[in-house]
Amino acid sequence: MKKVLWILLAVGLVATCESYGLNYSESAIRSGDGLEIPVEIRSSSFELDGEKRMILHISDVSQRKVSEQRLGLFNRLINQSGDAIFLLDSENGELVDANSQTYQILQNDAKLAQKSPQEGGKQLLFDNIPSEVMEEVRRTGSAIYTDKYTGRSGNYLPDEVNLGYIKSDSHAYLVGVARDITERLYQQNALHQSEQKYRTLVEKMYEGFLKTDNEETILFVNSSACSILRRDKTELIGKRSYEALRGEDSSKIIKEKSALRRQGISEQYELYLQQKNGDDLWLLVAGSPYVDSNGDTIGTIAILTDITTRKIAEIKLQEKNDELDAFVYRASHDLKGPLTSIIGVTNIARDEVNDSGALRYFDMISKSTERLDLTLSELIEATRVNTATVKLEALNINNLLEDIIGSLKHLPKSRNIDFQTEIKLNNGFISDRKLLSSILQNLIVNSINYHKVDKKQPFVKVSVEEHAEKVQFKVEDNGQGIPERLQKKVFEMFYRGNTQSKGSGLGLYIVKNSISRLDGSCELSSELGEGTTISFSLPQHHEG
Repeated sequence: MKKVLWILLAVGLVATCESYGLNYSESAIRSGDGLEIPVEIRSSSFELDGEKRMILHISDVSQRKVSEQRLGLFNRLINQSGDAIFLLDSENGELVDANSQTYQILQNDAKLAQKSPQEGGKQLLFDNIPSEVMEEVRRTGSAIYTDKYTGRSGNYLPDEVNLGYIKSDSHAYLVGVARDITERLYQQNALHQSEQKYRTLVEKMYEGFLKTDNEETILFVNSSACSILRRDKTELIGKRSYEALRGEDSSKIIKEKSALRRQGISEQYELYLQQKNGDDLWLLVAGSPYVDSNGDTIGTIAILTDITTRKIAEIKLQEKNDELDAFVYRASHDLKGPLTSIIGVTNIARDEVNDSGALRYFDMISKSTERLDLTLSELIEATRVNTATVKLEALNINNLLEDIIGSLKHLPKSRNIDFQTEIKLNNGFISDRKLLSSILQNLIVNSINYHKVDKKQPFVKVSVEEHAEKVQFKVEDNGQGIPERLQKKVFEMFYRGNTQSKGSGLGLYIVKNSISRLDGSCELSSELGEGTTISFSLPQHHEG
């Protein structure tokens, strides 16, 4: 059956060739499995035994057709490229072939507008190639250089040209790809200008600017940083920051802060250094992570401010405060002895004297000495709070509050007050026993002293509740309350809200200082005639 098919096909092809007088043609045949196969047919005729004969040469050109199709797609791809792609004869510079973008460049060039693409191509694409570029192409096989042409509008249009050297059929050609780099140069110029502004800004900063990598190698410092650190750039750049910046514990601190930067944490901290001449240098350092375009931390950016003058003044002020505290503490103790003697003699005299006038005077002396004794005791307590070392220990808050309230229930003003406690602690609490006792006792005494006598159910409530890393304490009463205009002043030293107050004005001052010593914070809420609530939060320390 296949034999008959091929014979019929051959007869048909012969008829086709004879009718058109062809000795070459392309056609297609269908195979037995239904596929269409492109073929090339060549024919020749001759006579045999007086009859005209024809020989057909049929070749399968499927592979050639695929190659032609691919070549066509490749040519379309090249012609649709935004780059100019061209082929030059390496000897005479003739433009052998080029894509449409190349001709567009030739036609738009002002100098070549009146010339043919072939003529213009030789001048623009070959004669303008620098001699050193040609030498590099012949030596290495490729080269990249920048070229330019001027459009009809007069604009300068830069190109980047990539040349390659190839051989085909013993002949050498130059393959070129030219790309318009106007936008890239614009972006590079904008980036350069931005960098120049950035560098100018950084160099003109009053504060020091320092940049390091993740290994703390100093990459950049501005002039202000060199001035602050009393070092030249050559002494800093390329050195590890913790080696170049010497001071007590500075190496340890810098390494710890660098680890925080790698975690993406920014912060401010003080750093003590020593200058080359041995003088003290205190810096306020604002450190931030230095990140790349992907958001990855690749180093640290630090802003340095010289705070040496301020720090020295603070140290001197602290020394004076320490001296004053020591003086107050010593003076209070020294006054305690004579005052105790006066109180004792007054009590003896009251027992031995019967004169009503004298007894009245002795009562007045007793009241004054008791008030003075209270003031001295609170002064001693205030100085102790400022100077004592914080000693952390595990505390039982229930027991602590029972002891404090139990010691205060005997006071005359406590007789009708309902003392309440509410403790919500999931874990134990660690703090300084003396400071916390002082805080709670002063707040409870304040609520007792300023409760409303005519209130039917006066109360003082102490609540404790744990919140994340903090523990919140709250002392609440339904007493006299504090006028809004006075609420900001009640924590000041020696401040008393009214003339009827019997205290020294040191109670809430001691409370505030004690909370501060424990790294806590406090706030006051009060309404005149309704009561007062003082809340304070302390950090929750963990054992181990």
